[in-house]
Amino acid sequence: MTILRRLKFVLVVSIGVTLFFPVIFIFHNTTQQHRSIISGKDSFINREAALEYSLHGDKNATVDPFNRSIYTDFIQYDEASLPSVETKMAARTKQVSAVCAIMKKKNLSPPNRRLGQQNTGHIIVNKEHQILYCYLPKVANTNFRRVFLGLQGIVPKSEVVNISGYDVYFKYNKTFTYMNSFKTSEQTQLVRQYKKFIVVRDPLERLLSGYRNKFFHPNKQHKADFHGRVTSFYRHYPHLRRRNNVRKNFRSKEITFKEFLIYWTDVMEVNEYLNEHFVPSNQLCNPCHIHYDYIGKYESLNNDVKYIFEHLNIDIEFPGRRDNYSSVSTSALVEEFYKPIPDWLLQKIWEIAKFDYFLFGYHLPKWFRERLKET
Repeated sequence: MTILRRLKFVLVVSIGVTLFFPVIFIFHNTTQQHRSIISGKDSFINREAALEYSLHGDKNATVDPFNRSIYTDFIQYDEASLPSVETKMAARTKQVSAVCAIMKKKNLSPPNRRLGQQNTGHIIVNKEHQILYCYLPKVANTNFRRVFLGLQGIVPKSEVVNISGYDVYFKYNKTFTYMNSFKTSEQTQLVRQYKKFIVVRDPLERLLSGYRNKFFHPNKQHKADFHGRVTSFYRHYPHLRRRNNVRKNFRSKEITFKEFLIYWTDVMEVNEYLNEHFVPSNQLCNPCHIHYDYIGKYESLNNDVKYIFEHLNIDIEFPGRRDNYSSVSTSALVEEFYKPIPDWLLQKIWEIAKFDYFLFGYHLPKWFRERLKET
């Protein structure tokens, strides 16, 4: 009797397993097929999910933005899909916080930046309105200075748009108050109590704009000074000149964009002095140390400035582009200037610029990204 019962049990289990496992197999295959459609290896959803995990430091993160073999935009939100300036501002501050958290966890520091070294010399202070503004050369810096001259009462608000660039930097330069003029304890208090804003720009575009401005400046003496700095640098670092086959004299002929980029990456490599026009934005404004309440972008300057000024109670008209600007925008020239650059140099540029790309949520051009994959 006992043997018969055991045979019946085995028979029932065998039938159950036979019927059940195909169901599991079908469900598993269907699920896998569905996943391959909506979240496959190269799908948008999979990339977004992986980035979300990585941004929040998940232990199972599959994407490491600072892995040399990964070239992704690493952006939490597509700004084009966000409905308002307010939501974009919120997304930008969240992006910075998330990337800074990863950098802290991985003990990362951008090239040319010593850990613990905080630079506050680029932050302009307005005590009356309790505002801190971190200026970035080649990101409407001159126009923001004009506005601050109006806020300080140095120039009537109605005359802000008429202040010449020369007067901003030579006549009124000493009227600006910078945060590094305060004691460390006072700086901490200012950061805690004042509203802070910054306006950033696409890293490749800003670098190109600086090159065009400083190495093709209409002032011959001004241009000669920058060419002389390159010559002087390689005189002190002859091994870098020999390594990249750099010419000895930069005063006799215009420095090409490729030569400038080699110089730029070499200077960053040895941590030497670099003019502020070419220093990455994150190093000038320290967004991982200073939480900016508002992060504007040059690409949406008018809307962003309007929003920031309204929230900071700045009742001054923001000046527009002036007649002395180039008739061709830098954004239209980015591909033309960077595409002829060899892959090995693009790779070095990326290793420096990626911190600004990650922090401020900029998209690396597709052709640039493809070139990196080939190296």
